[in-house]
Amino acid sequence: MAALVKEKLEDCLTFEWPAYMSHDWDNIPPVVPRYIIQLTKYMEGVTAIVKTHDQAEKSVSVRKDMEAAHKKLDATIAKNEATNKAEHTTFN
Repeated sequence: MAALVKEKLEDCLTFEWPAYMSHDWDNIPPVVPRYIIQLTKYMEGVTAIVKTHDQAEKSVSVRKDMEAAHKKLDATIAKNEATNKAEHTTFN
């Protein structure tokens, strides 16, 4: 059991079923494996969702989104300044 606790996952976002021999389950009450398998299935789903979000939200995409928002803001500010300048020159 201690060896299993110390074992590291290569990629925690890639789900893999734990390896075991069928006779390993012979002396365990049926509720324990059922519970473990149910939790494993839930974790498989959670892992798939997290992996999808991980692929969608990389720092490069966040940077591109921020740069696009910054350019849009700069364009809006330049347009407002040009409008203000035009309004002030027509009144003078």
